[in-house]
Amino acid sequence: MNAIAARAIEAMDFFVAAVDQIPSDSWDQPSNLDGWSIRHLVVHTTGGAAKLVALAGGEPSDDLQQLAARLRDALAKKDPDPAMSVPIVGLTIHAWDVYQSQHRRSEERRVGKECRSR
Repeated sequence: MNAIAARAIEAMDFFVAAVDQIPSDSWDQPSNLDGWSIRHLVVHTTGGAAKLVALAGGEPSDDLQQLAARLRDALAKKDPDPAMSVPIVGLTIHAWDVYQSQHRRSEERRVGKECRSR
């Protein structure tokens, strides 16, 4: 697996973990993005995750767990397109936003450090 594929999977896992930890009564609370609820933020970012899967050659879905599985499957079959770098960064940033919107600390992950250093 090359570096782009590894970063894509790490970013997806980071986002899935952030979404999995949202309490059911928090979805309509404001996010750290003006005018956006946590629900709006997750829907927007899930669209970016679907784009990442499509760029990897997988089938998009509106189900986050399916997107994560399809990304892994697609990346196992071929090397990713370098164009995936932009959606990877967006996915990582918005996963961080989900954590920050709930005043939760995100787990330190290498993908976040690498994205910030570029």
